[in-house]
Amino acid sequence: MTIKFENRDIEDEDGYLIHFSDWSEALAGHLAQLENIQLEQNHWDVIGIIRQYYSENSFTPMLKMLFNLIAEAKQIEKTEASQLFYQLFPGGPTKQAFKIAGLPKPKSCV
Repeated sequence: MTIKFENRDIEDEDGYLIHFSDWSEALAGHLAQLENIQLEQNHWDVIGIIRQYYSENSFTPMLKMLFNLIAEAKQIEKTEASQLFYQLFPGGPTKQAFKIAGLPKPKSCV
């Protein structure tokens, strides 16, 4: 499948980018619109955390690890980080956050 964006076709699998390098902030904004999300600073902060983790490890972070990273970056408790994450991406972490962050479809995603 492909996502049509800025006069080009970007390969995807169920809305998840296949090539990490295809991502841009403009594309993230487009993907967020498709998910009915208006990106604000907290979204961008979490997207940055997700992309950095993937860039360094070549796989998507497990939710517990992601909550720890968000808590550390935001200097909040892990439970607050979890709540923030679900508020920002109410359709679910792998369904929305990872798509918007430009990560490939997680292996555990059905």
